[in-house]
Amino acid sequence: MKKYLCIDIGGTAIKYGLVTEKGDISHKETYQAYFDGYKRPLIDTITSSVNEYHDKLVADNIVIDGIAASVTGDVNPKTHYIVDSCGNIPDWRNINLAEKIFNAIGKEYPFTMLNDANAAALAEMWIGNAVDFKDAIVYTIGTGIGGGVIVDGKILNGYKGFGGNIGHMVIADGEDICTCGNHGCFEHLASTRALLRNAKKAGFDVDGEEIFEKAKSIPELQAVVDKFFYYHGVAIGSLLHIFNPEAIIIG
Repeated sequence: MKKYLCIDIGGTAIKYGLVTEKGDISHKETYQAYFDGYKRPLIDTITSSVNEYHDKLVADNIVIDGIAASVTGDVNPKTHYIVDSCGNIPDWRNINLAEKIFNAIGKEYPFTMLNDANAAALAEMWIGNAVDFKDAIVYTIGTGIGGGVIVDGKILNGYKGFGGNIGHMVIADGEDICTCGNHGCFEHLASTRALLRNAKKAGFDVDGEEIFEKAKSIPELQAVVDKFFYYHGVAIGSLLHIFNPEAIIIG
């Protein structure tokens, strides 16, 4: 059975796993990406960690058949270039990820990459909650908001691979500026980072796991959470009208 070295590159962590062609995952490892506020460039953290992880597989006599990367930001799957991060990660642009990884491990493999939200949508369509749907939207909430759109059973990549970038869909007017330079972006208003930022403005220092439970007994904090859900409702309403999906899956 074929096995693939899979990498999930996010804004806070880089996750590795050995994945079979049936979707079974083993040899999971996580490396922190934001440990110093990106003083060390993210690409340097990736190259050192992928080299370490690959060496462990080699030491265990594990042969891989390829490498697949799920990547935060705007990426071009055809050229293997990271194009931009929309301001979320410094210097995360104009990088040939395949070339960097091959140089780090000293060997080339068949390589594929997708934006992380598009990869999530592909996974849901393959062995997840979208297996029964040909038209669906998957969006992920974290440091930012990423989206993957499935149309007639295929991922909508768009002209340069940026399709489904719903986090920068404008859903409000006159709000603070987003990291991308625009105003009123879905991501700036309703990501986990936005939720915690707004909670802090209201005087509450909470994390993403405890905020919802604490809000149940604190009306001022509940108002922050309600606004968070309001913006998600606005965005979902727009997505329903534009794409007419069978389902919207949130992760």
